[in-house]
Amino acid sequence: MPERLRIVFSSHPAEWVDRNMVDTLREMNVDLSVYDWREGYDFYSPEWQSSQRKRMNQGLLKFVEDRSRKAPVDLLITYFWRHHTDGKVIDKIRDMGVRCVNFGCNNLHQFHLVKPLIGHYDYHWVTERDAVKLFTDAGGAAVRVQMGANPKYYFPVDTAKIYDMSFTGSCYGERSDVFDKVARAGIAFHVFGFRWGSKRSFHRIIGEQLIPWRVLYKYEGAGLEAGREELIRQVLETEHLVRRLGGIGFEKWPAHHPEFLPLLHGPIPFKDMVRLFSESRISMNFSACGNPSDMRKGRLVQVKLRDFEAPMSGAVLFTEYQDELKEFYEIDKEIVCYHDVPDLIEKAKRLLAEPDEAARIGAAARARSLRDHTWQNRFQELFSKLKLRA
Repeated sequence: MPERLRIVFSSHPAEWVDRNMVDTLREMNVDLSVYDWREGYDFYSPEWQSSQRKRMNQGLLKFVEDRSRKAPVDLLITYFWRHHTDGKVIDKIRDMGVRCVNFGCNNLHQFHLVKPLIGHYDYHWVTERDAVKLFTDAGGAAVRVQMGANPKYYFPVDTAKIYDMSFTGSCYGERSDVFDKVARAGIAFHVFGFRWGSKRSFHRIIGEQLIPWRVLYKYEGAGLEAGREELIRQVLETEHLVRRLGGIGFEKWPAHHPEFLPLLHGPIPFKDMVRLFSESRISMNFSACGNPSDMRKGRLVQVKLRDFEAPMSGAVLFTEYQDELKEFYEIDKEIVCYHDVPDLIEKAKRLLAEPDEAARIGAAARARSLRDHTWQNRFQELFSKLKLRA
């Protein structure tokens, strides 16, 4: 019987990565070791660039070396960008005969964060169809495997329908404008997350997100020259976004309207998010990237994790149409796609009046997800494309 695939995994600390990617690998027939560096390191500390990053990278190298003494490691999977590593430690791990793959799911609008790592990894695992060309044009190799959802954590909950429409996630970009139009159309659109209940204006919040102070803080102690490229990018983003999105502005910021306050909620934990999918007749998703670095080139939409989380939970997902979605779902039978806000409002009102049809869509979404969109499916596809024994 062939030996199990020996994998080392390391990621930027994220709950969704733990529940989906790490937990799935633990339950597959692989020999998994996880280099978890969240204890003892603070990625957002001023000391990260000056000292902590180097120590974390040295720890990763030692971790792989220790595992290799027992038996050769076949594969290193990371979820890193340039602030996690300069790639030198990956070179050393590859020299040990370990194949190295870096996962990324925001490559189209944050390519600058991973571009410096090209040449250090054997492959870049991308989720977006158009991202493959970005890496190959830059001299790298890319393998496309989409995201999914782990049915161990995403499942229907036996509960009453409480909300007509819901969304969980922060308020930024064009989301407040969509909320304003949907709520004024008479749909009880409940939103959960940061900033929805804030009375600060749109411009001030955008400024908080983008003006250079956070860049200056990040690179404190490492020398501002280290953050020069990012500083310039943030200044350009700020100027462009305020001009492009400023029309949403103060008058459409949800918390400034007393009639909207019952619809605005704070962030909720993961378990409550999964329950919310079952408590809602419609689960809304925003596909537009919030503050993309290339936004000056036009609006950008992409497939997101929510496009798999909600259907796996048996929800009726409403998400903005994009061509890639046809690869994963039968549109309007397993998920519902809208093209603009009027289309969204029309389809939502129709479906709210047809609960039996909504139930059929939710059931079909769950069945399709269990069959095709688990993370086990994704890892098997990855191993196959890398020509590794699964």
